[in-house]
Amino acid sequence: MEKENNTTLDQYIKHKNGLMFQIMQHYKIRGKCYLRRGNKYTLKDLTEIRQGIQSGTWNQPNEHEIKNFIKEDNKKTLLITQKMVNRTLHAQALLEIDDSLKEDLEDDNRMVAVLNRSNKEIERIADKMYDRIYAKDDTVSQNLLDVVSRIGKIIGGIDVIDMPFLENHLDRFLENIEEHRKETVYFKNIG
Repeated sequence: MEKENNTTLDQYIKHKNGLMFQIMQHYKIRGKCYLRRGNKYTLKDLTEIRQGIQSGTWNQPNEHEIKNFIKEDNKKTLLITQKMVNRTLHAQALLEIDDSLKEDLEDDNRMVAVLNRSNKEIERIADKMYDRIYAKDDTVSQNLLDVVSRIGKIIGGIDVIDMPFLENHLDRFLENIEEHRKETVYFKNIG
């Protein structure tokens, strides 16, 4: 492990309780490593891991176990990434809606103050994450934000009494989402 052996088998370890972890060498402290499972990183001493292997507390997983771990880990990571991108786009769209509301309510100082207070945390989230996403692909990011904004405006304009009908329509869309993904979608070129 300490020789930075990068073979797949040496990068994973299994506790006697059945939980598997990815072993990641600490980049600054010699003799330390992180055990990663999902988004949780636990700092461990490499000597403790070696002793655990000898005592049976830790075991080397087989290739099948590693493939399953990687598959599940990738699935969870993708799901979290999708949710974070979705959250960031919604936060950015909410900021734009609030800016529009401030213009409409410019004479109502109390309401503008409420919007300003509620936006502090949203701006912190949106500024960090949206800039990262936008830097990766500004055209896709801006177009997705525009779509989220348009959908929000459409839903916001629907009478509450008609919401169950919209829900039925969305359910039918989701049931056949693969067919809809075959349709051509056009994005505006940014820049």
